[in-house]
Amino acid sequence: MLSNKLPPELSFTVDIVGDETGEKFTGEFRYRRLTIKEKIQDVETWTSTMISSQNTAKTDSSIRSMYNILASLRFGIVSCPPWWKDSDCGLNLYDLNVVTEVMDKKAAAESSWKDKLKEIASTVKSAMVVEEIPQPE
Repeated sequence: MLSNKLPPELSFTVDIVGDETGEKFTGEFRYRRLTIKEKIQDVETWTSTMISSQNTAKTDSSIRSMYNILASLRFGIVSCPPWWKDSDCGLNLYDLNVVTEVMDKKAAAESSWKDKLKEIASTVKSAMVVEEIPQPE
């Protein structure tokens, strides 16, 4: 499997000033890529639980998206600054831009990981190409 050629954890750092509080949030995160099963079982279950706890007949799609972002960070982050842990993985922050920037940094790290995987796949594919040997006539 090509994905085994790259580490399953990604690292990224943040240096953010909260839009609402003006507080500075800095630190390094380590994020473990989630499997399809984890995305379905953990992320979707947590998102659905949070939405059902609102006791509303209809949930705005932007609220569902926000819960989904929080859930993917909650289940994927394996190491984080104390402020992230203390805020219940971003859930208890006032500054929405902090959560979205953490997600953006995670997405950029994941995109870089995928680009490296494509490079490995291309190298493997190139190595597998066999030159045609001319047949005698």
